[in-house]
Amino acid sequence: MAGDRSTRVSILILAIVQFQDAANLIRELVRNGYRTTRIDAQGSFLQEGNVVVLIGTAEEYRRDVLDVISRVCRTRTALAPGVLVGDPLSMVSLPIEVEVGGAVVFALPVERSIRLAETGQGEPLEQHAVALRR
Repeated sequence: MAGDRSTRVSILILAIVQFQDAANLIRELVRNGYRTTRIDAQGSFLQEGNVVVLIGTAEEYRRDVLDVISRVCRTRTALAPGVLVGDPLSMVSLPIEVEVGGAVVFALPVERSIRLAETGQGEPLEQHAVALRR
């Protein structure tokens, strides 16, 4: 495993991926030294499960994160609700095949990152704050 690449956070990468790719993506990111947060979501077009993976890291690792996402997240074909065909009395909805998957990725600048934890006594165990842009 690579060293922790989430200590100097200057960008937050949000990757929206298919449910089928999420576990492998998170495993690969962690193996490469990135911390991740997973948020389950649902797409509006196919009404299928998606996952939003949050990765905070330094700008110098942006390309590496994007490479991992590209390697792991695959495109597939799926059946989407189709178009109505036929005359008004006997209309039929035929599904259409569409390509889905891959990832939609946003990279947002981070002005400040703070990690807080407690000892159980209400006292901060660790506080890490970085002001990167003013």
